[in-house]
Formats: sequence, C-alpha cells, structure tokens
Amino acid sequence: MTQKHILLTGEMGVGKSFLIKRLQAHLTCLVNGFFTIKMPPDEAGLSAVYMRSASNGASDLLTQTDSKENQIGLCNSKGMIACYPNVFDNFGCKCLEESNNGIWLMDELGFMESEALKFQASVLSILNGSTPVLAVVKKRSNPFLEAVLAHPNTVLYEVTVANRDALYLELCEKMGTWF
Repeated sequence: MTQKHILLTGEMGVGKSFLIKRLQAHLTCLVNGFFTIKMPPDEAGLSAVYMRSASNGASDLLTQTDSKENQIGLCNSKGMIACYPNVFDNFGCKCLEESNNGIWLMDELGFMESEALKFQASVLSILNGSTPVLAVVKKRSNPFLEAVLAHPNTVLYEVTVANRDALYLELCEKMGTWF
C-alpha cells in the first residue's frame, strides 16, 4: 500500500509552519523542497516574501541569502501587492528538481503561484510519485490548490492551536511508517 502524502492546512497563525519545522527536525532522512519566509516590513511598510530551499544540503534557513532570484512576492499591511510567477517557475522548480529516497517538504502552497504553471506541474508530478510529501496548503481556494487537495495520494489534516501538539505526535508516528 502506498503511504499517503501529508497535507496540513489551517487558519493563519495556528502554527502550521512551526509544526512542519518540528516534524522536519524529527526526520533522519534526506529532505528536499522549500519554505516560504515573509520578512519584516521595511521603512516603506513593504514585506518581501522569499522561497528558501529546505534541502539538507542547503544552508540553514536563517542564513540563506535572499535576492530577486528567490523573491516570490511583495506585500504591505493590506495584503499581497505583487507575485512573481517566474521565480516559482525558475527557483521554485529548482527546489523541486532533486529526487531522493527521503522526503519532499513544501511550506507553503498557496495563491501566489497561481500563474506559475511549470511550478504547479512540478508539485502535481511529485504528488504522483512515491517519495513522501509533507506540505502546508494555504486555506484558500483556486484551481491549483483544489487539484492538490483532491489528489488521491494525499491526506489532509487541519491544524488548530488545540490539536497541534497531539497532531505532532500522530504525524511523527505516521511518518515513521514511510521508511
């Protein structure tokens, strides 16, 4: 039986990214994929959003260098004002190129990549594969996210403040069956 890929969703601020980082720390296998990081606002009130590699071979998330090559968006206090699909299709696809016998980690899949068709195809191709996936999926609706959520090889978990610690233990056990 094929193990189901694990998708996490939930409201903003409940700890989805924190949970996925806790789960990543529990892993002893190779890791590939990406994290998205929203930076604090600059003097103009703008926050850059970057994609960073989650691969074991990549440097620590906090020390990775950011540039226009991995900047996937820009937002202000009211929301997203610019998305860069070409960055998803270039840098994002590079994060999803390496194949291994470990795990794919994706934090997070959302609306910013709605025009990044090459990136979307890479994500869906990975979901078709047998390498386990642990991903955060933004709680929004668009055709790409609907395709991810409807994928037959996935199981969706709703993260809440109340269940995130119990979910951590449950998912550690579930991920232990992957290898």
